Amino acid sequence: KKNKKKKNKKTKKSKPEQQSEEGVAMDVEQAPQETGCTTSEQEPAPPPTSAAKKTQRKRKESAEGEADSEPSLARRSSSRSSRGQAPPPAAATATLAGTVQQTSPKRVKGGAQQTAAAAESEQTEETEGRRENAAAKWTKQELMQYKVRIVGDKPTKRWGHTMEACAPNKLVVLGGQAGDAMCKDFGWMFNTEEETWEALPGNDAPLSRTGHASCFDANMDKIYLFGGAKNKKFFKDIHVFDVKERAWEHIQPASGKGPTRSYHSCSIFRDELVVFGGVHPNPDPVPDTCCNDVHIFNFEQRNWYTPLVSGQMPPARSGHSATLLGDLLVIFGGWDAPDLFNDVYVLDLTTFEFKRMEMEGEAPSPRCWHVAVAVDDNRVLIHGGFDGDETLLDSFVLDLAKAKWEPLNRPLTRSIRAGHAAVTANKSVYMFGGGDNDGTFLNDVHAVPLSAFAE
Repeated sequence: KKNKKKKNKKTKKSKPEQQSEEGVAMDVEQAPQETGCTTSEQEPAPPPTSAAKKTQRKRKESAEGEADSEPSLARRSSSRSSRGQAPPPAAATATLAGTVQQTSPKRVKGGAQQTAAAAESEQTEETEGRRENAAAKWTKQELMQYKVRIVGDKPTKRWGHTMEACAPNKLVVLGGQAGDAMCKDFGWMFNTEEETWEALPGNDAPLSRTGHASCFDANMDKIYLFGGAKNKKFFKDIHVFDVKERAWEHIQPASGKGPTRSYHSCSIFRDELVVFGGVHPNPDPVPDTCCNDVHIFNFEQRNWYTPLVSGQMPPARSGHSATLLGDLLVIFGGWDAPDLFNDVYVLDLTTFEFKRMEMEGEAPSPRCWHVAVAVDDNRVLIHGGFDGDETLLDSFVLDLAKAKWEPLNRPLTRSIRAGHAAVTANKSVYMFGGGDNDGTFLNDVHAVPLSAFAE
């Protein structure tokens, strides 16, 4: 009877503790919402935080060193088909880009968890330490030299937005989010001469989103926006913003099947929208999957089609950059969990042939969520991003004609950042917003003269 009672007796767990896959107690925190944004649910995953990446490596090394049946985190990720998304989170913490992030286990005495205040203080100290280390070799004057002093209203802090240069002195910022909140002030226009912001009308504007892509058609004076994600929903819609009329239009394709994409790239070439890579939903329905395919939308016929591509295909990826130099689309970086890339591929848009470039010089570290912008007919500026451990402040120039990397020994922004946006306008490179991938988001503007990139 005593044995039966012991078998029937249920074990109790203390309410404050949650168990990870390894059975370690975890802290649960809720990210504060950003004013001017709407609350969202889980989005397709951005790169894991610094602590998460280190935790992945530790678990992987531990799994490889022990003769047990538990697969490594990377292998478990692959077995769940999570090529486009970070492995299942060990515990829920503050969310960035709308996604539940991973955190390293916190082993505490007596099974008690750290208080939220202590955890927040620890996170703040770690963030400040990374910023100081990244900027330590430059003076405050050097860090602030390109920052623009804004007069009047300005957009809410954000990352995952897009920015396009249109008209002689106008920049347009669209969408984005901060933490687990979508920015409801969807569109803003920046005057580069007066250095002022103006909120765009919200009538018929697309739904709030992140991970979308946009591009400006100089011939039609219109901005095209495609895809993105919100509240676990992926988009495949196309919206066009008429810069002169300040009006939005939702384009309905006449034929063809458009791809459902987020964290992809898009470019305009010969009156067609060229979409590459990104994340798309699996019927699973979780997790999501990265891709390396090309889709095209013809504006005149309003139809989608898939071109026949050849050559050296790049691996599937998202969070990459694609910069148009004449007939060539230069693709750099990105990620496909758990892999990050720093490779360079070129897609010839006249033949749709891919080629992997063999580059010389000091290459950037593998990264995603960086910005890339053409500074002349042959060179592309790469700035910032996230390398799997740290958010970055460094800059490089990719010289396509010489097939060579050139690091820049000067800061272009005042702080580390990823998920920001950049364009070329008025003989300058303008950068806006971004975040540190650790809970801090930005809405500052930097203007770097093109002369700073002179050969």
